[in-house]
Amino acid sequence: MKRKKGLKLDKKGLTGNFKRDLKRLKDKDGFIWVDDEYYFDVNEMSKMYPLSKKTIKKYLGSGEIKGSKIMGVWLVKPHDFWEFIKGRR
Repeated sequence: MKRKKGLKLDKKGLTGNFKRDLKRLKDKDGFIWVDDEYYFDVNEMSKMYPLSKKTIKKYLGSGEIKGSKIMGVWLVKPHDFWEFIKGRR
């Protein structure tokens, strides 16, 4: 029996692999929509604020930035990210 090549897609065109589907979940502004709420990922946060990706991940892990790790990807709600920036100034 041959294995089918390609990925099975659901109605939205998602494969089930979150890291691979992340590009499809982003809108034109760079927001990631999950369950009708939008989030920033580490790449978007490093573009908006002059911190490296490694530093942002360290702050997420220690709890300085409120965020959640969904399927291996750190996601932060925009208001939590702006609160972190206001606290650093």
